[in-house]
Amino acid sequence: MPDLFWQHHNLAYKPEYKSLTDEELVRIFQLADKASRAERDSAFTALVERYQKRIYFAARRMVHGDHDEADEIAQETFVKAYSALQTFRGESKLHTWLYRIMMNAAIQKARKKNVRQFIGLDSVEELAEPGMEADDKMLKSETTRLIEEA
Repeated sequence: MPDLFWQHHNLAYKPEYKSLTDEELVRIFQLADKASRAERDSAFTALVERYQKRIYFAARRMVHGDHDEADEIAQETFVKAYSALQTFRGESKLHTWLYRIMMNAAIQKARKKNVRQFIGLDSVEELAEPGMEADDKMLKSETTRLIEEA
């Protein structure tokens, strides 16, 4: 089980944010100024709680079940997401954006280790779920392209 991002980074937590949509949480994050950092951190914490398991397990599939590497990739995903969420335009769903960040982190990690074959194309097929939406299909296609390039 992955470690909770917000516990490691001492982010604020508001239980009432759990019921908000991704769009509402992103809006709170983006509209919060430095004076209301707690609001920003609370919104991000709710997003992390919503997606941390999915990101962790997708990363774990990418690294063939290696818990430590998957945990590291998941942590890096949320660190990068926190830094970039201010500029998230909402052109794709948030989970698609997070998966893209995770995929890029996994690919970068593999490149750093000079690993040429860290995932087979069959594994990418497993990432797809029945009833995928159009942006998910686009992400899968982009994922396949990135993996082939790596």
